[in-house]
Amino acid sequence: MSNWAVKDLIKKIFQHKRDYNNRRKNKNKEQRQHQHQQKQQEQQEHHQNQQEKYQQEYEDSGKYLFKFIIFYYYYSQNLI
Repeated sequence: MSNWAVKDLIKKIFQHKRDYNNRRKNKNKEQRQHQHQQKQQEQQEHHQNQQEKYQQEYEDSGKYLFKFIIFYYYYSQNLI
């Protein structure tokens, strides 16, 4: 094998290794980005669920307070 053929072979081996490492690095980067997006989406959904829960509790407490006020009014007027 001639000297230039050996150099060319070594060059191709290193290029192949560099390409492989780049593909692997890009794949890992995409996986991390996807995991980050999933985590953000889960946090947003959790936050939205918490807001809906508190909103429902707030509305329910308002209903009970209104009923209590009506009850107390009738009670204080000796209507009950």
